[in-house]
Formats: sequence, C-alpha cells, structure tokens
Amino acid sequence: MKKKKKKNNLVLIISVVIIIIAIIVVAIYLLNKPKENTIVEEFAITYEDGTKENTSKELAKEKKLDELLINNIILSYRESTDLTTLLADVTNTGNTKTAEQLIKVELLDKEENVIMELEQMLVPIEPGQSTQLNVNVSSDFAGAYNFRVSKE
Repeated sequence: MKKKKKKNNLVLIISVVIIIIAIIVVAIYLLNKPKENTIVEEFAITYEDGTKENTSKELAKEKKLDELLINNIILSYRESTDLTTLLADVTNTGNTKTAEQLIKVELLDKEENVIMELEQMLVPIEPGQSTQLNVNVSSDFAGAYNFRVSKE
C-alpha cells in the first residue's frame, strides 16, 4: 500500500514538473515572438497592416524657417489610403504675428536630392503660438532621409 502511495506521489510530482516546464517554454516563446511582422528599410519601418513610419534621425531634427520653429516631426505612410503624411508643430518664435504664407516642402534622399516637392499654406501665427503643419501626398515617400522648407 505504501509503495502504491509513493508511486502516485512520484507520478504527481513528475506531472507538475512537466506542466511547469511546458508553461515556461510557452512563456519564453511568446515573449520572444515578434509583436508584429515588420520590414525594416533604411529610413522606415513597415508594419504588417501596411503602415510605414519614418525612422530617419535627420528628418526628425528641428527645422527653422525665419522665425518659425518646426519640430515634433512625423512622416508616415498608410497603404490603405496610399497617403504619405508629414506632421509637425510650427511655432512662431518671433515678436510679431506671421502672415498667411505658402511654403515649399522638399522631401530629400540621403544625397540631399529632391524626391518630392510639395506646397502648403500656413495660417498666420501669433508670437509664441503654434499650429500644425499637415502635408499629404498620394504616394509612398515615408522612406525619405530628410526634408527642407522654404518660402514659396
């Protein structure tokens, strides 16, 4: 009778150890599994849903256009809409209200060649105030290295 009880306890202990090992193996697999299928390009990362985000540190750097500071820059592309969007905050660092103005945005490759030229109207901005730059183009330019802005 004691041998049977010892055998049952041994089987129970072995079963618990096997279950714990299985849980650990599954947990390690799930933790190391990629969160999403992604494709990494030189200056962009593409997610499984077709969204592409620019990763260029040069593109993300603050830009100046006279008294306007352009920062918090995001360049992305959505495959579902076939639309590349450049978003940024534009702050008037000067002492006077800016006039409504047309600006030129040039997307650049790594050699600083212009790969796309866009125009955007900026609304007047009071000193110390900000607005959002929102430039869109129907094509995939999310892999651009940098951009520059100038007055039109």
